[in-house]
Amino acid sequence: MSSVAFAEAARCLGATARRAGFDAPTFRSPPRRPGVQRSIRRRADGSCIVSVQIADRPLAATIADMIDGIIAANTGPTRSGSGSAKGTAHVRLAELRDELWAGASHLLAADVAESATPRTSDLSIPQRLAA
Repeated sequence: MSSVAFAEAARCLGATARRAGFDAPTFRSPPRRPGVQRSIRRRADGSCIVSVQIADRPLAATIADMIDGIIAANTGPTRSGSGSAKGTAHVRLAELRDELWAGASHLLAADVAESATPRTSDLSIPQRLAA
């Protein structure tokens, strides 16, 4: 995943979360801690920074980590309720996860289409001339 695609995914997923009434964390790459593929840092003001490794990983894995980061940013000690309010929050988060995956589907479809199209450098010389 390129940094441009990562930024596009962050904008798309963040907008989807905000439209659904949830907080959108800040995304960055790579994580500060070596060897981890994702991390979340909670700031004193309540905002979250989700760090995701994008190099040498499948796009779907990166998107999954971003979606999990949004879910995690909207749960936790400051957002936990009790009783039926907590149950309602879990249902809303499950619905948010579905919305985020639906919103990310165009990113995944574009990646599949791009990988299915042969690059000119992958073609033999006669194939390049015919293209």
